[in-house]
Amino acid sequence: MRTIRASLLTRVGAAAAIAAIGGTGVMAAAPASAAAVHHRRMPTMLTIRNRYIAFHHHHADLITGVLRSHRRPLPGETVYLESRTGGRRFAVVASQVTGAHGQVSFPVAPKVRTQYELLFKGDAAYRPSRSVVVTLRPVRRK
Repeated sequence: MRTIRASLLTRVGAAAAIAAIGGTGVMAAAPASAAAVHHRRMPTMLTIRNRYIAFHHHHADLITGVLRSHRRPLPGETVYLESRTGGRRFAVVASQVTGAHGQVSFPVAPKVRTQYELLFKGDAAYRPSRSVVVTLRPVRRK
């Protein structure tokens, strides 16, 4: 390894130049528009679960989800339920605003094998996110 020697006068001169540049603001020559603060949108996570519900002679499933950012629930945000059958694209079938603990729930009663997912489209403060896909089969009546 090579070492480069610098005299004391060279080191003092370099330190003085750095101090002068920092003090006069030459390094802060960026335009005023760059001074605007741009906040990063926070990442989000959307979970999904399904639960079978049987009451009287009616059978359905309840799809629930929780919207979080950094493990904290996000109340007051709109979450969409999307569904698809066969090879079709997902389509929005319902929407709901999250509750105090970031939760949403959608009752569904599929007649054929249907896939569901939850979607949060994001806003100025939070990034968009999707849940995993849940597949439900029609309920067989006994």
